[in-house]
Amino acid sequence: MELAASNIHMIVFSLFAIIPGVLWLLFFLREDAHPEPAGMIARVFLYGSLAAIPVTAIFILLDPFWIEFLPPALLGIAVIVLFTPLLEEITKYLSVRFSALKHPECDEPVDFMIYAVTAALGFATVENILFLLPTVPAFSLQEIIMGSFFRFIGGTLLHALASAVMGYFIALSVLRKRKILTLAGVIAAIILHSFYNFLIIHEQLNYLVAPLLVFSFLLVLSFFKKMRKKNVAVNRQL
Repeated sequence: MELAASNIHMIVFSLFAIIPGVLWLLFFLREDAHPEPAGMIARVFLYGSLAAIPVTAIFILLDPFWIEFLPPALLGIAVIVLFTPLLEEITKYLSVRFSALKHPECDEPVDFMIYAVTAALGFATVENILFLLPTVPAFSLQEIIMGSFFRFIGGTLLHALASAVMGYFIALSVLRKRKILTLAGVIAAIILHSFYNFLIIHEQLNYLVAPLLVFSFLLVLSFFKKMRKKNVAVNRQL
């Protein structure tokens, strides 16, 4: 009986940890008029998921260092606002670069955005599992559902939007043959991520999180629209 209850706990936990990433993935895949092969989407999603593991390990290893050497007043700014976005966005870029950007299937401008978002949602799904994991032993269904919902409208969406912006600039860098635009995309993703983190750690600024996400969401949709109009084959010399 106890084993059965434990299995139910894990099934519920797994579902609500995975659902946010899957739902956003299904949403953004609709932005591609010529859908990418399921195998490629799964490959890029897996690369993004695996990328979250070393990032988590780095945070665990550095945690004692931050606590010991950083003043409490600077801890949130240094780690959450600066280091976290820097490490995560560079890692997501590398995961999509090695899984898709030079692949023959990545042959239209909008594909760069699609694959960047896919890698980001793989990353975010593993992050969601780690975020919701502490709620499993107590099996508070309400906590799991609420945690999943807030990840859906918050952290998971943020990851997708930041990488979509990055993917847009990568596409521009290929179209215009200016590699500096790829760097600009990574920097733009880091800035968006940092700004979001800055707002969520300051309670008096939390009310700005929703406008930021809505503005970024609409901006990303406009980027998808622009890339769909550029229906040309691309040279993947990145």
